[in-house]
Amino acid sequence: MGIATNTLTRRLNDMVDGGLLQRQAYSEKPPRHEYVLTNLGRSFRPVLLMLVAWGNENFAPEGRSVELVDPVTGLPVEPVLVDKATGRALAEGVKVVAGPAAEAALRRRLEQRKTL
Repeated sequence: MGIATNTLTRRLNDMVDGGLLQRQAYSEKPPRHEYVLTNLGRSFRPVLLMLVAWGNENFAPEGRSVELVDPVTGLPVEPVLVDKATGRALAEGVKVVAGPAAEAALRRRLEQRKTL
């Protein structure tokens, strides 16, 4: 993979500690483990897909090195963020407001903003 084993081990351990991956044994002799996504890790997938699309749009002057495609048609897809309840695209016009657990300082800062 082109990465030092100690660096890879540290990063995998960080993702396990963060709850994104789970270590599962697949061999006892010799002891071997695989890393599988947890529910938390699977829920992060949309974030990664949006980051790939953002990177392709903003940091690929020579062209895309990674593309997102429909698995059935093979055609490129462009992910968009939509409201789950209404299906409305949320590209612009979303306001960020303080949630129930927000502290007073955060509430003040957010009240001064108009949109995201």
